[in-house]
Amino acid sequence: MIKIKHKFHDNVSADGNGQDYLVGNKTTGTVMAVSCGDLNTPATATSATITFYGKATGSNEYVPIMALKASDYTLQNTGSINESYLIDCSSFEGIRVTLSNVEGGNVTVIGEVVE
Repeated sequence: MIKIKHKFHDNVSADGNGQDYLVGNKTTGTVMAVSCGDLNTPATATSATITFYGKATGSNEYVPIMALKASDYTLQNTGSINESYLIDCSSFEGIRVTLSNVEGGNVTVIGEVVE
């Protein structure tokens, strides 16, 4: 088992697209867990909004996608910094998690894939 961590946003306080995750050949049964903060850079922000996007193979455009909120199993296109979300990567070439409305500090947004 291999864990791959990807930082979409690294200790930032500004709105932005961050760094896209390129799925590559990791498409079969791959699920990414997305959350904010890690042991090295815990979130200091009091609130922020994250929005999920995917890019289909052969496409140049990221489109809104749904993520499963881990705490209550609802599907959402946007979320908050105090939750974890699961994204099915199998249909996408790339994943983007945008950050907006950051208040009160900085935030890091991390995705983790287990192969």
